[in-house]
Amino acid sequence: MATTALKGNAYFTYTPAGSAAIVHQLAIPLWNKRVVDRRARFDWWAEDFNTREVVNLATGVYEVEATIRFDNEPTELRYMLRTALQEDLVLYYTNGATYPVRLVAVLGASSAEDVPLDPDRDRHGYGEWECRVQLRRTDGGTLDGAFT
Repeated sequence: MATTALKGNAYFTYTPAGSAAIVHQLAIPLWNKRVVDRRARFDWWAEDFNTREVVNLATGVYEVEATIRFDNEPTELRYMLRTALQEDLVLYYTNGATYPVRLVAVLGASSAEDVPLDPDRDRHGYGEWECRVQLRRTDGGTLDGAFT
């Protein structure tokens, strides 16, 4: 976890199998956010290319792509990300609210098992790291309020 919160009070809580809940403090709330409404959509054209069929499955899910920044505990951050990729639920706390999310991916990974960390673009001289993650809301709500 980041040793101190530089801005706000944001953190993840996760529970490894057979262990107690662990809190991973974030130095700042998730940064550089991009909210996405994802749904399974399939389309195809008729053989004469004049008619298109479109099928949407269900209502979709809400996801966010965001950056974890200024983390000065890379070993704990990697452990949290690896555990969250295998577990069903992670809780993200910010602005006094709780958001149940699933870590879908660590962006920039060459495979689903990789957890790449990049030197923080502004503060690596202080030993801080960053990574881009993709989170999915698990209770059907949106993630819009998590990033105000």
